[in-house]
Amino acid sequence: MKGLGFAAMVCGWLASGCAMAPSPAATPPAQVRESSKEAPLASAVLDLLEEYPVVGLGEEHRGRQFHDFFLELVAHPRFAERVDDVVIEYGGGPHQGLADRYFLELEAIPDAELSRIWRDTTQWLVWDSPLYERDLKAIRRLNETLPRAERVRVVLGDPPIPWSEVRNARDYKAYEDRDGFFAETTRHEVLAKGRRGLLVAGSAHFMEKGPRDPAFPKMEPNTAEHLNGTQPGTLFTVLVLPAREAVQKELGLGEASSLIVLGQTDLGARSYAVIMPRAVSIQVVENGEKVMKPLWRMSWPPMRDVVDGLLWLGMGRDRVDPPAELYLEPAYQHELRRRAAILSEVNGGDYAQDLQSLIDEARAAKSQEAPLPEG
Repeated sequence: MKGLGFAAMVCGWLASGCAMAPSPAATPPAQVRESSKEAPLASAVLDLLEEYPVVGLGEEHRGRQFHDFFLELVAHPRFAERVDDVVIEYGGGPHQGLADRYFLELEAIPDAELSRIWRDTTQWLVWDSPLYERDLKAIRRLNETLPRAERVRVVLGDPPIPWSEVRNARDYKAYEDRDGFFAETTRHEVLAKGRRGLLVAGSAHFMEKGPRDPAFPKMEPNTAEHLNGTQPGTLFTVLVLPAREAVQKELGLGEASSLIVLGQTDLGARSYAVIMPRAVSIQVVENGEKVMKPLWRMSWPPMRDVVDGLLWLGMGRDRVDPPAELYLEPAYQHELRRRAAILSEVNGGDYAQDLQSLIDEARAAKSQEAPLPEG
């Protein structure tokens, strides 16, 4: 997808705090694989890789519950048997060599150098949440227990933007097609080599269809559309449901975490609008006029046409933001100020002020720290 596109427009909706649209009472899905001692949720997800070479997990940006579940996946005794590659949105393509040295060769790499993997992407600050570093280090710990041939490779799925050479919006725009790059990387590094991959990216990258409403703006293809267009039947997509009582009640979900395989179920036949937040609207043109229209009021396809499975992780979802003091680091702060000017030129918005707010927050917190007692 180029520019903001559909993925940027909808990323995070499924994890939002908005109320869901009202709809008729739900029919319990026919294929619910619940988490239990006999069939843990991680097993249900890993079993998908017996049927599909790649499984796309729609991650909640900075959502603790999803990333806690990701750790459960990595810790599962069959993870390395089922997964050859983990393709991540939160890794910058220029550093694939660095990633291979760290994850496959088990080189001791300082954190300052390792952080380039998630800092040098096309995105702004998202991956500074400690959850992403935690995920990657969990894979490293797993690989430390495995022989070289069985180690899980981490494939960096964001375009290889060379930030040291990017000086303006024109330079940046050469790397805007994030979904195209992610899909091509998956084809080249996973599918073409006969390997099996777990793809981790924001939910909207795996939504196979958007609203059918004619007023909805036409978007560039996302990752799922790219892969389904060239290699149909290879990808199984899973999105995380929002942790809201309204959704739980609407879909007839229990307390236990579960993987809902939509298929030909009654639930799969229902409109995807059921789980769209009421509070999110977009600008559309109707009768020649620009108006704001709630997404849940648009005409959505059946759920099974948008996604293959839904992941219910229960209630109580926390967001883990980066520690503000991270932005007091002089070299990183300097580079972010430079990038802010470029991204403002590309997308509009005041990225510099966004950064300054974090810096001010960190400085205020530091000034309130109690002085050490004199010894």
